[in-house]
Amino acid sequence: MFSGLPLTAQACPNPDIASFTQLTESGVSLRRGKSVRLTAGGMRPLGECPQASVARGSESHFTDAPTFELNLVGMMGLALQMSADTGCARDMLVHTADGSWYYRGPGLNGFMPPMMLSNPGTGALKVWVGTQDDRSCRIRMEFLTLLR
Repeated sequence: MFSGLPLTAQACPNPDIASFTQLTESGVSLRRGKSVRLTAGGMRPLGECPQASVARGSESHFTDAPTFELNLVGMMGLALQMSADTGCARDMLVHTADGSWYYRGPGLNGFMPPMMLSNPGTGALKVWVGTQDDRSCRIRMEFLTLLR
């Protein structure tokens, strides 16, 4: 049933919107790791969005704009590990340059385990980090490349 609200009012993750926080890194530079301070959370449960098909019924709250955009270069033969340092981050949704969606939900005790992308490719990697409710929180995201 049509609710009468435009899709943008639903605040679903939208890969066509640019993130306020953007970084360009090479696979080699990320071998030492990189951390970035971000704000996680949003206003709408992911389960109400079309992307929920990859999220297996997540009720974590996300924004429409990505939490972070990582522009990757030189990723041949490298995997990418992403993690958050705080307990308020529950879920992570990632959209790669090739149009693929990836999801990492909460692990034990509701904390978000690291996400590993074995072949992230090059180009824009858009990342959303969700929280349990509609309150936002500050997190530190860690990015690290590893040999595949």
